[in-house]
Amino acid sequence: MNRRQPWRRYTPGAAVPWPSRKKWQAAAADFQQALKNGRDDEDVLTSYALACLASGDRSGFQTGCKQLIERCGESANSDSASRMVWVCVLSSEGLADAKALDDLTERGNREGRWAASQLIVRGAKLTRSQQWNEAIRSLEEGQVLAKAPICRGPGCPGAGGTGRRPARSRRALAPSGADLDGESR
Repeated sequence: MNRRQPWRRYTPGAAVPWPSRKKWQAAAADFQQALKNGRDDEDVLTSYALACLASGDRSGFQTGCKQLIERCGESANSDSASRMVWVCVLSSEGLADAKALDDLTERGNREGRWAASQLIVRGAKLTRSQQWNEAIRSLEEGQVLAKAPICRGPGCPGAGGTGRRPARSRRALAPSGADLDGESR
């Protein structure tokens, strides 16, 4: 164990079992000390918020989510933004600033296209915000995208080697009755 940086034992990828709430409280305290010492990168802030949540410290979790978004949200790419939103929607206490979470969620829409995981995170955020219809649509679209392979090769059925999604999955995502390449649903 590193005595000068005890929070390192809790960093992602470290195989440290946390069987009790007391261990989570100790982890949260170590991460809080790391933050006081100037370590405010996304990993430490995320870990602090999660340790607070696991230890039952709801106000600490809310503070951790707020700090995570304030310190890392503006420069986050779409994958990082999705991770931040996912952490903050694990409990209703993490939704202190719904507008900031909305902004981060929308970064998942790269060039007008959503990745499956980002649609699922968006659906979880919408669920926490009690926007049920939009949440269902987002979760269903994410589920369809997660199951539908994108065909890129020249011999791919339904795509003709164009790099387009096979017609079967495109139809699943299209509004009812939509005309996709001359095919009606």
